[in-house]
Amino acid sequence: MPMFFAIAGIAPLLPIFAGWASNNKYTFIGAFRVAYMYISAEIPLVICGASVAIMAGSFDLTKIVEAQRNMWFCIPQFIGFIIFFLGVIIEAERTPFDIPVAEVELVFGWRTEYSGILFGFTMMAEYVMFQAWALLFITMYLGGFNGPNFLGNPMYSHIFWLVTKFAILVVLIVLLRCVFPRLRIDQMLRLGWRYLTPLAVLNLVLVLAMKLLGVF
Repeated sequence: MPMFFAIAGIAPLLPIFAGWASNNKYTFIGAFRVAYMYISAEIPLVICGASVAIMAGSFDLTKIVEAQRNMWFCIPQFIGFIIFFLGVIIEAERTPFDIPVAEVELVFGWRTEYSGILFGFTMMAEYVMFQAWALLFITMYLGGFNGPNFLGNPMYSHIFWLVTKFAILVVLIVLLRCVFPRLRIDQMLRLGWRYLTPLAVLNLVLVLAMKLLGVF
C-alpha cells in the first residue's frame, strides 16, 4: 500500500509538465486544476489508507484482505468507505469531478494539444489510474477477492469475486455521469479541504478508539 500511494503522489507532475509543454492556456489551466484536485483528494485518501492499515494490523494488501474474512471494512469504517469512494472518482477524473477536462471551458483540458498516439497514451493512463484505484478500493473496503467458494478451486472463486466487484464498482461510477453535473473547481476544493479531510481524521480517530477498546 505505501508503494501505491508513493507512485500516486507523483501523478500530478505528469499533467502539469504535459500542460506546460503544450504552451497553450487551456492546457496550462487544466494542468493546474489536476494538481489542485489531486492534492486536496490524496490527503484524505492517505489518512483512510492509514486507518485501514491500523485496523488490519499490516500494510500488506493480502493481509488486509484476510482481515476482512468475517466483516468487510466498509461496515466499521463507513465514513472512510464513502471518502475513498469519492476519492476514486476524483483520482480517475470521472464525472462530477472531470474538472480538468471541462469541454465547455477548456476544450479538453491539459490534453488539448495532443493527438494520435500521444493522445492515446494520455487516455490510457487515465483508465489505468481508474482501474488501479478501483482495485485498491475493493481490496481495502470490500473484502478484495474474498467470497464463497462455489467453483471448486479457490483461485477461480477469488478471480470471480474480484472481477465481479470490480465490474459493479466501475458500472456504478460510470452511471454517475448520468445523474450529477460537473462541479466547479472551487466546489471541488471546498469538498476536499472542508469535508473530506476532517472526516478522514475523524475516521482515523474512531479506528484508533476501536483498536484501543479491543473491538478489532
